[in-house]
Amino acid sequence: MEKFFPDNLDNLEEMCELNGSTKPKKMKDKETNKIFVLKKGKSKEHCLNEFVANQIYEKANAQVPKMKKFETENDFQILIEFIDGITWKEYQEKNSKSPEKLEKIQREVMKHFVLDCLLANWDVAGLQDENIMIENSTEKPFRIDFGGALSYRAMGEKKKVEEWTGDFVPEIFTMLDSSFNETSARLFKFVSDLDIISQVNELNHFFQNIHLIQDLSDNDRNILTQRFQFLKLTAMQKEQDLYSTNQNFNADDDFDSQLEKALQESMKYK
Repeated sequence: MEKFFPDNLDNLEEMCELNGSTKPKKMKDKETNKIFVLKKGKSKEHCLNEFVANQIYEKANAQVPKMKKFETENDFQILIEFIDGITWKEYQEKNSKSPEKLEKIQREVMKHFVLDCLLANWDVAGLQDENIMIENSTEKPFRIDFGGALSYRAMGEKKKVEEWTGDFVPEIFTMLDSSFNETSARLFKFVSDLDIISQVNELNHFFQNIHLIQDLSDNDRNILTQRFQFLKLTAMQKEQDLYSTNQNFNADDDFDSQLEKALQESMKYK
């Protein structure tokens, strides 16, 4: 089986510098002609943070580029699969008269909305919808930049304690509110309470294996565990609200079966 990544960086040549606060570079493997993105981040810790976030998304079956770390005594870099495509912003402009195509992309991306909240990935869409890339050959959406997830901001600074905490997950609310985050609110406009309940349930099994994530610090693991508990409580509250207010639920039937029917209906686009 052919290796996807090279064993080292010696045979890569720089093609150009890409947009981004950490100045990533587009690179070409001179032997295989494969194209990659090379990132150093603002520091070793910032770069490692992005590598860890990428692993979490990948283990949770989110659509993300492959990534490999290269570490020496004095340096730390990550080599990333180059997604040949256009940004979500460009895709919207190209398909402005095809709302059904745009909705299909949004519904695909929103399958991992709760995971974005769990990881505090406030910058998931980017300032101008540039952090979602639509692959040309498949039209699948990829999350491509995780520099602002977990304990770091996209520009490379550590988040304040109140920004990366297990006590509260504000993103479950603010990322749907255009007054707080306009780009994510547009991207996730189809997210419903049923979607949040379903995604929290789906993450339960994944979270049992969170210890398998390479290079995840004990502190971040503990914070993620606390944040997931908050999200489970939020989902439980939403279940109770649905039970008490949704006329489609039959009080004579088992609540779980009624909820399952509603979830199946909500997932008809997925």
